[in-house]
Amino acid sequence: MKRRLITSYLILGILLILFHVVAFVVPSEKTPTFFTAYGFTLAALLAQVGIIYLSLGRSRKEELFLKLPALRVGVIYLVVQLIAFAVFFALPWLPVWSAVLVGAVILGIAAICLIAVAAGSSAVRRSDQEVGQKVFYLRELQSEIELLAERTAGEKKPSYQKLAEQFRFSDPMSHPQLQPLEEELREKVTALCTAGADEADALQMEVEQLLARRNKMCKLLKN
Repeated sequence: MKRRLITSYLILGILLILFHVVAFVVPSEKTPTFFTAYGFTLAALLAQVGIIYLSLGRSRKEELFLKLPALRVGVIYLVVQLIAFAVFFALPWLPVWSAVLVGAVILGIAAICLIAVAAGSSAVRRSDQEVGQKVFYLRELQSEIELLAERTAGEKKPSYQKLAEQFRFSDPMSHPQLQPLEEELREKVTALCTAGADEADALQMEVEQLLARRNKMCKLLKN
């Protein structure tokens, strides 16, 4: 990740130098229009520093795909602004207001796109976190049943292993309406793991019934 960040900054630095060479070494009339376009383009170049850092500097590998759209928006913004600068560089006699208007429109559109990308990435991240929590709920119960099967001998061991498989292949997604049922299921699993031999059969049957009911309601709520 650091290598990508350093490479990106090196490319940006080279581009910044080339931009100034073209702007001030190539003969052209340095009018207020030129300097206005120059200011907007310099701002676009400097904005890449922050965009690159936010996209590559603090992203884990699994989050990188969420940040790449922002990097893409930044590159497009810079390219469009460079094209606008080239136009005003070639036609410095254009009115200043035209350079201000074009630069402001490009900057505004880029800002809107970056905000939209950031909002979308946050929504995806929250969704992933919710999915992870829901999956963890069933995996936790499955783990408790598996531990119960490991410390159980005799005829009950295969039935507990089968129950653990039922948790494993259950729908990992959830729904707010299922919360009371899932809490009851958790309580029954906890009770089963600490129950004596005389209560285990009845509690196991209740757990199986609650799990089947939960999975059925999951399907109904998705339709």
